[in-house]
Amino acid sequence: MSPTDVLWVVKSLGPTVGPALLVLCFYLWKDWRREDRLQGRIEKLEQEQKEVMLPMIEKCAGVIARNTEVMLCLGKMLKDYGRCAYPGQTGAQESLDRLMIDAEKQQA
Repeated sequence: MSPTDVLWVVKSLGPTVGPALLVLCFYLWKDWRREDRLQGRIEKLEQEQKEVMLPMIEKCAGVIARNTEVMLCLGKMLKDYGRCAYPGQTGAQESLDRLMIDAEKQQA
């Protein structure tokens, strides 16, 4: 179909085809603009995810790993020194003091 054929259709069927063609062009243009805006939003969100969220998640993973190490060490120390079930238990204060001293040594 050549451009002259299109012009002939528009001239001969202008009152019928013209408004329909105009409406079709309007909706195509509107959808194209909407898709363009959505694509811009998606790219912005992906960029934020890479620049903000990924480093924060990596940092949190490091903190969780360090916390796990500390909790495992603390659990080992508690097993070594026994549990202080009652405050009035004989030697409970000495065990607690020893536990605190060892924890300070582990941090250093």
